[in-house]
Amino acid sequence: MAENMKLAFACKVCGEIAKPQKTVLKDFKIIAYDNMVDWLDISESVPAINERKWARALAMPSCGELRPVFVRFPFNFDIGEYFWVLFMPCWSYLNGWQEFPHEIAESAIVKCRFDSIIAQSEDCAWVNLYVAEVTPLPALCEKFPAVVCNNYLSGIKEVQPHEILEYEDWLEYSWNGEGDCGAWGLLNKYNVDSYHMVLYCEWEFHYRNVYCGNLIVDINA
Repeated sequence: MAENMKLAFACKVCGEIAKPQKTVLKDFKIIAYDNMVDWLDISESVPAINERKWARALAMPSCGELRPVFVRFPFNFDIGEYFWVLFMPCWSYLNGWQEFPHEIAESAIVKCRFDSIIAQSEDCAWVNLYVAEVTPLPALCEKFPAVVCNNYLSGIKEVQPHEILEYEDWLEYSWNGEGDCGAWGLLNKYNVDSYHMVLYCEWEFHYRNVYCGNLIVDINA
């Protein structure tokens, strides 16, 4: 594994090279990143760097795997660096949980190590990621101790209009500022008395930060 090499891309609009935020919001435990890593289906060979039609993964990765993935802005990491990403199966990754809510339980947060570069161009690359840890979303309430905090859910609900997805034991609250910025929170009905926010995402052009934890929230507040 090569050392002391960085891979980063510039924004196509402003030319800025984004730096992934590494500070975790209060009451959360992990910061992960969304929409910068596309997982190739494990049965497929790595496509050419300019090929955009290829099979994306439906099954979450497993610990110990070395996986080829497609990365783009705002990816900005050194070879050997560890970071977390949100894995969503192919259909919900492309279209959202609103269209494919059954894939919520098949999604996960994944701790990766940037292992090596396979091929790269000015605005994208194929790289190898070592999968160090995988936590399916239904297991997040067991992974982290619960804390009471309604701030983030209240912040989403204060924006009008906002949307609510209800599916089995899951609730997703979200708002979208005409495609320029937004936020969403994913809640799990962990027991009969309470909902727990396990993911909270803030996004705009230069980042999609996903915070992971176990926040007991009052959906009626």
